[in-house]
Amino acid sequence: MSALVTCKSKMTKKKFVVAALEQLEIAKNFIKEQPNDGVSVDRSYFRGYRDITFTKPQDGTYTIKFDSDDRRKIAAKVGVKDFQKSVHQWYDALVVKDTLTDQGFFPIIQKEGEKLRVVAQG
Repeated sequence: MSALVTCKSKMTKKKFVVAALEQLEIAKNFIKEQPNDGVSVDRSYFRGYRDITFTKPQDGTYTIKFDSDDRRKIAAKVGVKDFQKSVHQWYDALVVKDTLTDQGFFPIIQKEGEKLRVVAQG
């Protein structure tokens, strides 16, 4: 039996949430930007029970909602062990890359298995 799961994240910026999903090779037509800074991944992408949603309550930090079975389905679809962890890793790497770029560096993101590393030259 599956259950609806809600997890609090530390993510706050919509453009990086969307970019993280795109880095996991989720096609743009399956990523839906919702009103009030919400984002969702359409369930038809991973043949799930529900859309995976990223909502932003008044505290400004995203909450992720998904069916517990869907978490495994989307992880398998994008080729990762843990979908939620992978979204957070890509989000963090993209924020760091953007910050370093703003400071005049030339950063790149390197993927090593399940890990990401941001390397910059300046």
